[in-house]
Amino acid sequence: MRSTILGLLAVTAVIAVTGCSSESGGVATPGTATQPTTTAPSTTEPTTTTTTPKQVSFDREALCELLTPAEAAKFGAENPRPTNSFQTGNPQCGWMGETSIVMDYGADASGGIGVSGPNVETTDITIAGTDALLQRITDKTVFCQVAFAVNGGKSGLAVGAGVLSRGEGKYEPCDVAKQLAEIVIPKVKG
Repeated sequence: MRSTILGLLAVTAVIAVTGCSSESGGVATPGTATQPTTTAPSTTEPTTTTTTPKQVSFDREALCELLTPAEAAKFGAENPRPTNSFQTGNPQCGWMGETSIVMDYGADASGGIGVSGPNVETTDITIAGTDALLQRITDKTVFCQVAFAVNGGKSGLAVGAGVLSRGEGKYEPCDVAKQLAEIVIPKVKG
């Protein structure tokens, strides 16, 4: 059974910014001697800043806006169609042509992201600086998806592709899924 919200993957970002102190000297006035001045060392602790992940939420139509017509056409797909997953009810968008492209957004990833089952091969990958799962699903056909956390790990987004008969020999589903993720991740994580 396919479900796009299973397993656990949390992504957090912490950026440490350190404070700086500087020493300055006196300013010379023409014809006068200058006495060096010193500044006491800073007793301020380094500043640590935690960045809040970009908050994103997608309805069906918003998912369809993640790919431009030109980006979808690169993979032989067109005509985005907003829908919902018949298994999970999650908002989805699909494109069809030589490939079938699907984007699925799960607002609650408390159970994790990705799919599970006997016909699923999962590999941990990093795309566009984001930890993700590459999943090759072999059921009746081959479908590959890249699933990754958004909203600080609270939600998940899966971007996947399958090759239809018109695209056989032209596309490899896992390559398409990774290329799609390289397009989408900066749009939702940036």
